[in-house]
Amino acid sequence: MSRKKHKHSTPYRPKVAYGTIVAAKSGDYFAIQQILAEYRPMIRRLAMRRFREETGLSYSVADPCICQQIENDLIHAILYNFNI
Repeated sequence: MSRKKHKHSTPYRPKVAYGTIVAAKSGDYFAIQQILAEYRPMIRRLAMRRFREETGLSYSVADPCICQQIENDLIHAILYNFNI
C-alpha cells in the first residue's frame, strides 16, 4: 500500500531578501512587518490548539496569545541575535 503525500509535505521556507533582514536588524519597522508577514503562516501553524466541545465536536484554532509570543520572540531574535 503506498502512502499519499500531503499537500504540504515540504517544509515552509520563507523568502526574505537580505536587504530586508539588514533593515530589520537596524530597527526598520516596515522591514520587521514584512518579515512577520512572511512568517505568519508558519507562526499560525505552530500556535494551533485543539478544542473539544461538550458535544464531542473538536476543532483547531490558532491561539492569538501564542502567535503574539512567537512574533515577539522572532522580533527579539532579529534585533539582538542575528549576526550580519
